Amino acid sequence: MPTRLAILLTLLTLPASGQTTSSKHSCDSSFEKFWKARNQCDFAAARTLAERVWDEVRKAGPAATDYADGVESAYTALASIAGSLPAERIYVDAIAATELPRYRETHLKLLGWFGDHLSSLRQEVKAERILSQAVELDEASPDHSRFFGYALVSLASLKERLGLPADAEKLSPGRQ
Repeated sequence: MPTRLAILLTLLTLPASGQTTSSKHSCDSSFEKFWKARNQCDFAAARTLAERVWDEVRKAGPAATDYADGVESAYTALASIAGSLPAERIYVDAIAATELPRYRETHLKLLGWFGDHLSSLRQEVKAERILSQAVELDEASPDHSRFFGYALVSLASLKERLGLPADAEKLSPGRQ
């Protein structure tokens, strides 16, 4: 608990940065159709529509302001119909598409979200690798992204859950 409090206090001291949001995502129509098909138990159509959501997000590319949200929507759709393992490729492909340093913010956001998904699925080894990668990439930069705190909290929480409080404590302010 002290680790989380220290991390939270650090986050509050980081400078805020504006967020670009979009009220309508490029894949919203397909995503809505997906949920309708899924709720009507038309699983074949739902799977096809889940794939379409990802195709639309992929075509929009990482330069789209709603790319990360679209990736999350595509992952959620496919995972709910086909399971998390087939859906993992969405995050793997999306992260690979966000080349550094051009799409650094999006890359780090996707790493954080993917790490959290893996952690919630009890895939701790993968989650730790992904979240550690996000923290290391951000620490190597002269300025932290707005997702640095998110990655720190996620990684510290995972390490605490794994029974590694000393490792979690190293992620708090003033760490070595």
